Amino acid sequence: VYLTGLSAGAGQSFVTGCAAPDIIAGFGVMNGPSIGLGQNAKEDQTPTEISTYCKQFAGSYTEHFSTQIANFSGGTTDWLFPIHGRDSALAMASIYGSSSLAGNQTIPSHGTEQVSLKDDKETVSLVTIDGLGHMWPIGTDAPPKSGLIDESTINYPAYLTAWLFENNRRVDQNPQLPPKISDVEITVNGDTAIVEGTITDEDGSIATALLSWKADCYACNKSSEYLTVDG
Repeated sequence: VYLTGLSAGAGQSFVTGCAAPDIIAGFGVMNGPSIGLGQNAKEDQTPTEISTYCKQFAGSYTEHFSTQIANFSGGTTDWLFPIHGRDSALAMASIYGSSSLAGNQTIPSHGTEQVSLKDDKETVSLVTIDGLGHMWPIGTDAPPKSGLIDESTINYPAYLTAWLFENNRRVDQNPQLPPKISDVEITVNGDTAIVEGTITDEDGSIATALLSWKADCYACNKSSEYLTVDG
C-alpha cells in the first residue's frame, strides 16, 4: 500500500506511514509539513525530533520500518517544504538505518534529487522543484486543471509511482520461476506405470521430482487413488 498527498494530505500520508509501517510500504510527501507540529506548521524541528515522533506513532510496529521507503518533494517557493522537507527526509533515513542524503541528480523539468541508500537501494528521496509554490505538479503534458495544480514543472505522480515501484523493499523483484515440465508420457502395463518426461529449471538444477497423478480405481471400489513417486 502506498500513500501520497499535498499539503495537509501530505502530512496525513506522513503520519499514517509512521503509525502503520506494517501496512504502508512507502509514502510520498508533496509540499507537506513534518509531524508533531502545531496548527500553523511553521516551527522548526530537528531530524531527531521528527524521528522520535514517528517511532512513537509506530509503537510496537517499528520493526517494519526496515522495509519501508519514503519520498519528500516540494518547491523552492513553497512555504512548507523549505522548512520541513530536508529534515523530514533525514529523519526517515535515520529510522530506516540508511545513509545520509547524497547526490544532486537533475530531474527533467526543473527538479533535482538527492537519495539515501541501504543495501545499494534507495530508501529515501528528496526532490527539490525550482519555482514551484504550494501546488501539486502534474507535468507539462497534462490537460489544464484548476485549483492547486501546477502544469509547468515535473509530473510528480509519474515520478513517485516509478520510484516507489522500483525501490519497493517488500516485493521480490526477481521471483523464481517454477520448473518447466515437458514431453511427459505415461505408459501403463498391468499394475506398472512408466512415466517419462523432461523437467528444467531456469533458476538451477533439478535434485528431486515429486510426481502425482489421479486414476480411477474400479477394482478396489474407490472413486480414486493417489500415487506419489520420489525419484
